[in-house]
Amino acid sequence: MGLFRSIKKRWRRLTAPPVGVIYMLHRCSPLNRDNLRWNEHLKVSPEFLANFIREQRRTRDFISLDDVAEIAAAGKRPPRPFIVMTFDDGYRDNYEYALPIFTEARAPFAVYVANGFPRRAAFLWWYVLEDILLKNAQITLSDGSAFTCSTKAEKEDLFLQLRARILSSAQENLSADFRALFANYEFDAAEYAEKLCANWDEVVALSRSPYCTIGAHTLNHYALNRLTADALENEIIGSKNELEQKLGGGTIRHFAYPYGTPNEVSSREIDFVVQRTDFTTACYADGGEVKARHLRRPRELPRVFLGEL
Repeated sequence: MGLFRSIKKRWRRLTAPPVGVIYMLHRCSPLNRDNLRWNEHLKVSPEFLANFIREQRRTRDFISLDDVAEIAAAGKRPPRPFIVMTFDDGYRDNYEYALPIFTEARAPFAVYVANGFPRRAAFLWWYVLEDILLKNAQITLSDGSAFTCSTKAEKEDLFLQLRARILSSAQENLSADFRALFANYEFDAAEYAEKLCANWDEVVALSRSPYCTIGAHTLNHYALNRLTADALENEIIGSKNELEQKLGGGTIRHFAYPYGTPNEVSSREIDFVVQRTDFTTACYADGGEVKARHLRRPRELPRVFLGEL
């Protein structure tokens, strides 16, 4: 009977309805369907976002990450399913387009800032790669590898091939390795950061909105499980400390793991967040909707990608 009760209890837990969902977004900006879908899918259009909020709030409550932490601490099921809207990295359009939409809707949201974005240290190689592919019908790498990409479909397939190769580089060497690999092509990485990344003034303005919560997303958005213990500490604690200083001393209570899948997050990183920080919540990039069992481990919360394409 004990085994039967254990199996029954586990089955009820696994099949229990969700209590809410934490959505992961990156950008809010008008779509450009001439671009490659693997970057463009990071966007939702302002119209899509406004309509999504309007439709979903008929049956769900939009709440903040602080609310999620309180629900988890109380150990009680919320009265209605909730939605939490989160944006990763710190793109400028979070300030330009998303903030006015959430302000008008009076709905909370969060932006997990990777400090390299406002510091203009971020190397947005995925946009550099996209532009190289869009401008060329053939790609020749520094090692002599050559690829034909005269159609959009070929460009999108090649983007995925090259992205996998780029991400196989050691995290701290990715920028140098990219530049070496694409030595045949000229680009100014600083232009991409200046155009697409929020600056510190815009991050501060977001933080001062009653609707926006700023969370930490590390200094450089590295895959944490590939870092040394010292580098891991610097990425997480350094990010938190700098954000708190730049935003005027308030405590950063929420964190999102960069990339955020089991390929980049191991038990070591989770233990560090739980044992060495005072974050009240931490989110993955995937995992589905939030169930009651997830709230018992609020530094391992799942999210659902929200896209328009």
